[in-house]
Amino acid sequence: MKSLLLASLLLPLAFLAACTGPIAAQQQVDIRSTRGQVEVHSYWLATYLKAESPIVTRVGSGQLQVNVQVQNIGEQECNIDFQTTFYDKAGIQIEQTGWHNKVVDRKGTQQLEATSMSPLADDFHIEIRYLR
Repeated sequence: MKSLLLASLLLPLAFLAACTGPIAAQQQVDIRSTRGQVEVHSYWLATYLKAESPIVTRVGSGQLQVNVQVQNIGEQECNIDFQTTFYDKAGIQIEQTGWHNKVVDRKGTQQLEATSMSPLADDFHIEIRYLR
């Protein structure tokens, strides 16, 4: 009986002794950096629609202009929507375009283009989905 009581008192102390240091807080992750700048929403769409690296320039009064060429490697034409979100240097969303539709012919290419309204735009994220 005494040994059972002693074991029940010592067991929690053994667990506490295993905690030697503070537990580090989980760091906040930038969601945009894990998704990339061009995101295709559908697995099936991503299998036959390939996006080139974006070309980013400053135009006009310093607005950010983004051009992405997409290629349809499938055997059927592809009707897509795309939307661009612009972020400032701190990563805060400052602008989002509406959804624009494009038709990419079979085995063809199409240029997706978006220009920010504000010169404060420093980064972007383009979402591509099936036409709705």
